[in-house]
Amino acid sequence: MKNKTVIITGASTGIGKAVAAYFIERESNVVMNSANENNLKNAYHELGSPVNAIYFVGDISNQNTGKELVRLAKETFGSVDVLINNAGVFAPKPFLEVIEEDLERY
Repeated sequence: MKNKTVIITGASTGIGKAVAAYFIERESNVVMNSANENNLKNAYHELGSPVNAIYFVGDISNQNTGKELVRLAKETFGSVDVLINNAGVFAPKPFLEVIEEDLERY
């Protein structure tokens, strides 16, 4: 994966952050994404502000965010080789209370 470009959504915490660290350590180019600006900046700095990584704040449920991630990856690193779509919504509620709008959001 050396010099391959990986876009990771939900990269600011948990599994997404660990996946970003994995690829950064293996000299992949990494584009980190999250809707939470503070968490994303902190994650990037905690990973050592690596030269082979950039980050972009945006909600991946917005089509323009996806387009911007691809544009940034191509502009910065020349390609997009892997997408890890790790972003998710945490909105716990009892199963019988889930409504159609919830499903659309998820």
